Amino acid sequence: MNNSSLKSSGGIGVKAALALGFGVIGLLLVVALFIAYRAGGDVDDSLRTIAARTIPKLTDAYETSLEVGTIARSLRDAVLVEDQEDLPVELERMKVSQGRIDALMRDLEALAATPQEQALLSGVKQSEQAFRADRESSSTSSKAARVAPRAAC
Repeated sequence: MNNSSLKSSGGIGVKAALALGFGVIGLLLVVALFIAYRAGGDVDDSLRTIAARTIPKLTDAYETSLEVGTIARSLRDAVLVEDQEDLPVELERMKVSQGRIDALMRDLEALAATPQEQALLSGVKQSEQAFRADRESSSTSSKAARVAPRAAC
């Protein structure tokens, strides 16, 4: 069968068949690109929603961790301080950091939406309260230890 016999039997020519085939493939490609574009927009919206909920929580948790580190360093320095004038500076630094931690914890409480997040935050709050109690007892014993040598003199 040659090209003339295809045309005479009611079929379409090879050029027309190829053009039609590539046209259909092109149309399918356009449809697939449109679907992908719409799905990409949905994914973008979902990522924005997730980021809007998650990033503030992570930021507050990280900043809380930094403040806990500041308090730990201040406690270390308060214990190791040799000059009595430096002790109030370290105690004030701990008080400021504790205030920041309290503010960050309030922010985290407002952001905790799911029961898992609330349970996790509850555990963090318990640890924070235990840390605060340990810090206060350490601070009190540090002050007492510094006053005792003066009384002995």
